[in-house]
Amino acid sequence: MADHSKPSVTSSYANYTAEIDARFDDLAVGLDPAVTTATNILANSIRYSSASNKWQKWNGSTWGDLSSNYAINITGSAGSVDWSNVQNKPTNIVQDNGNTYGINISGSAASLTTARTINGVSFNGTANINVNTNNVVTFNSSGSGNTSGTTFDGSSARTVSYNTIGAPSITGTNASGTWGISVSGSSASCSGNAVTATSLQTARNINGNAFNGTGDIVIEPYVETDSANASRYITFVDSNSAGYQRLNLGSAAYNPSTNTLTCNIIGNVTGNASNGGVTSVNGQTGAVSTISTSTDRDETNFPVGTCVMVSNAAADNRNAVRTIYFNTGYPYLYNIAGDYTLVGTWRHRGGGMFQRTA
Repeated sequence: MADHSKPSVTSSYANYTAEIDARFDDLAVGLDPAVTTATNILANSIRYSSASNKWQKWNGSTWGDLSSNYAINITGSAGSVDWSNVQNKPTNIVQDNGNTYGINISGSAASLTTARTINGVSFNGTANINVNTNNVVTFNSSGSGNTSGTTFDGSSARTVSYNTIGAPSITGTNASGTWGISVSGSSASCSGNAVTATSLQTARNINGNAFNGTGDIVIEPYVETDSANASRYITFVDSNSAGYQRLNLGSAAYNPSTNTLTCNIIGNVTGNASNGGVTSVNGQTGAVSTISTSTDRDETNFPVGTCVMVSNAAADNRNAVRTIYFNTGYPYLYNIAGDYTLVGTWRHRGGGMFQRTA
């Protein structure tokens, strides 16, 4: 149990001999932790651990195994080596007799762990085998042969007969069930396919509806997903059972990319024109003027196109942009300054009237 940092220059004469002797005692027992507890050991010191039966090396902080594999020099024949005292022997070493084990040190084995088959013949390497490669499979259109489900592995010959497996002969005898047969003959009968059939082999789509001939289908107008930035025709129907008709107006067109309907209108426009839904009437572009019908006294987000009267702004140029406000307690009066701001872009239309354009 020596301190291996001693003796030092500060050790007394009386302790010097005892400290040297203690270090020698540790080395005499191989620094075995079962016998001694040494401290302040030099890095790369080597000890033998009797508890784990292995040599270990000190890296300065912990002990580690000196090596995971140990080379053993074996002399004499493999059959004369006694492995009874060897621990952790490989499980695939076979004991011949007594405590003697046969070890093949060349990397090969006397037999395979798992026997394999070669053309149906089992082989594990302990003896030679003969494999017949001359056996054949014979196909007959008549007569008898091996039953259906018989396998061929080369160990013996096999005969396949249409009669034995139940296939129809070339004259049609023994036929039963359903058979995929391609019939060829004169053009008046058929060639390759039946003249008629109860269904199509491959269903086809008609305006997106699958049809194979086994039943009637109702065809709706073909609807195509369209997002192109281009003008498209507009269709309409007279009733829920009438066919679709095209609206034949040269000026009417719908753009699926911008979701915009463009047309020239003669007469009155009815309906809700809020939120910028109508942007052009009789060629006049821009948001259509509306008066809000909101019942909220404190409304700040009016639809695009809404017009409001604003105090102190009548002198603004037409189309000038203003931020519109209203004051607390007077939400019905709009001004060019105040407590709350109206949402959107507001432009002067003249006489103090402003319209939301965006």
